[in-house]
Amino acid sequence: AMADANGRDLSQFEEWYLQPGTPQVEVRSSWDAAKGTLSLTIKQKVGAGQAHLPEDKRRNKPMLIPVVVGLLERGTGKEVMPSKVLELTTEKQTFTFEGLSAEPVPSLFRDFSAPVKVDYPYSDEDLAFLAAFDTDSFNRWEAAQQLGAKEIKKVYAAAPGSAYQLPAGYADALRRILTDKETSDLSLLSYALVLPAESALMETMTPPINPVHLHEARGAVRKAIATALKDDFTKRYQELSPAAGEPVVIDGVNAGKRRLRNLCLGYLSAFQDADAVALNAAQFKEARARGCMTDKLAAFGNLVEMPDTPESKEAIGAFFEDAKGDALVVNKWFGMQAGADVPDGLARVQRLMEHPDFTLKNPNRLRSVVSVFGGNVANFHKIDGTGYAFMTKMVLEVDKLNPQVASRMALTFSTWAKLDPARQALIKEQLAVLNSKGGELSKDTFEVVSRVSKVA
Repeated sequence: AMADANGRDLSQFEEWYLQPGTPQVEVRSSWDAAKGTLSLTIKQKVGAGQAHLPEDKRRNKPMLIPVVVGLLERGTGKEVMPSKVLELTTEKQTFTFEGLSAEPVPSLFRDFSAPVKVDYPYSDEDLAFLAAFDTDSFNRWEAAQQLGAKEIKKVYAAAPGSAYQLPAGYADALRRILTDKETSDLSLLSYALVLPAESALMETMTPPINPVHLHEARGAVRKAIATALKDDFTKRYQELSPAAGEPVVIDGVNAGKRRLRNLCLGYLSAFQDADAVALNAAQFKEARARGCMTDKLAAFGNLVEMPDTPESKEAIGAFFEDAKGDALVVNKWFGMQAGADVPDGLARVQRLMEHPDFTLKNPNRLRSVVSVFGGNVANFHKIDGTGYAFMTKMVLEVDKLNPQVASRMALTFSTWAKLDPARQALIKEQLAVLNSKGGELSKDTFEVVSRVSKVA
């Protein structure tokens, strides 16, 4: 029906539905200064996601891949060619753009025009340029993510205790994103300023990986950004702060303002000093008065990572009181504390489980504490193994009440093969404990434990 309506033969496009895996595309550029032309040679790796299939089951046919490209002038960021759709229909094609006065920076697969893995040799300078100037929000975010990942991996690979200096080009790109007054959707700016998560980084790293060291490396880069852009974060935070008595408006524009403001608050909280405590306490109080849960949660999340301050203790009490028994809000109260990046995270989780409103019999309440703790990198992966032992204990207890939830909790051990040898050994010990209880475990949980144990 779509083919008939558009007068197009979509039989090749159907390969998207017939071929498994994520397509891989390699792009290379060639600049001819004499002719003022830029050539992009685009090559798709045919059948890239089918190596696991028997030869007779593979479909080694090129796909129709839409490649939306824009060209930006170096230095100024001016768009010398707006978005143009190129159709990659064969294994390899070359597209040439004429009438250019200087070599531009290509912006590839704009608007996420195709879900592919792209291989293009962008330099760090090019990525910083795209993060700062690209008019395509997705590519701007992608460039910032790549730069952030590179910096975190750089710190991770450095000798322990090494000093880290945020590259000027990266800092300038982030500053331009932060201070951008032309982009109307501030949520897009916020996303571009968030560093990639540890889980995403681990997918691109070669094992063995020390997850706590990776977490610390990410924290070091985050603090370096907070230091380099402190004045900019402070100014932007103030610009986005609501006026006295301003009502809470629920729409996309105001949601974007709140998201960017709270991102600034998060970076300013990286110092965990008296100013950070005071700023979060003030926003928490303001948000309570205005009835703005988004701003309240943001301030509360920062305060629980400074847990021994009077302001934090007061906020913990006030947030619970304000919830008035609302299950979803109380779950947030538990979850924010269970996920807090604090040295004694496990002890605090165990105290939360002693709270009268906590019960193992309520799946959502259970997940808000135990499952959230499983994602708390610094505490779950502590080298003393206490986080792993705690999770094993909880899987055994919960399995008697809710096998489905227990089986999902057991999946927190699924990354063990990627970790450093010491943590691999600790998790194997816990998996051995769970396997030894095979006769007592539910079918769901035993199946997951058996599968996770065989991961290599």
